[in-house]
Amino acid sequence: TAAMTTICSAGTSAPASAALELRETATRRLGQWLAEHARGQRVLVLSNPFTREPGRPEPVYAFEAAGIRGLGRGWKGHLDLEAIVFPPIEPAWARQPEAAPIDPASPTPLSYLLAADAWDQILEHHPKADIWVSLIGVPLNLSATKAWRQPDRPRIALLLPDMRMLGAGPAIESAFRSGKLLAVVLNRPGPLPPAPGGSAGPADEFDRHFILVTDQNAAEVRRRHPNLWP
Repeated sequence: TAAMTTICSAGTSAPASAALELRETATRRLGQWLAEHARGQRVLVLSNPFTREPGRPEPVYAFEAAGIRGLGRGWKGHLDLEAIVFPPIEPAWARQPEAAPIDPASPTPLSYLLAADAWDQILEHHPKADIWVSLIGVPLNLSATKAWRQPDRPRIALLLPDMRMLGAGPAIESAFRSGKLLAVVLNRPGPLPPAPGGSAGPADEFDRHFILVTDQNAAEVRRRHPNLWP
């Protein structure tokens, strides 16, 4: 259905093939950064739980595959992939996700569908994973989860999250400074810059469409783009 396609491909407006390429480009850059700054650590990838079910629209599966493929090509074996996990959905929305009270402005509709203890369940089963890379955003109750509250592992990397769920600006910058929040890929605000002349590589396409935010540039990104997060 259209609702389920939106849940799986929110934040993209290009034709399907181009959107898939962009998703892989985004996760590849994220994977490269993690390989450079967290080599050898154990990584957990949080992916779309609806891909475990047959009969969903094809973009559901294609977007998951593109995101995971990009991560693998980015970190090129320099990280230890512990598992790809699928956070549990709140039972009330499992059969009818389109009935959930999802904010249409959110880039991560799945945040509204996750079970209240989804992240705590994952932490219980994977307590030794150093880094979580979420391709589906964060749960609505992020601040109440043990995975976010405890100061040590896991550290978090995010693809196109709803930054409102991470708290106000000072809290987000504090999470970067503490190392809890490692890296976040966000859509670049404003008009799309013109494509560079000649043959544009993945790095050029990433810079045209996205911003990679880390503790090294969070304050500067916030200064330049004050509307990127609350």
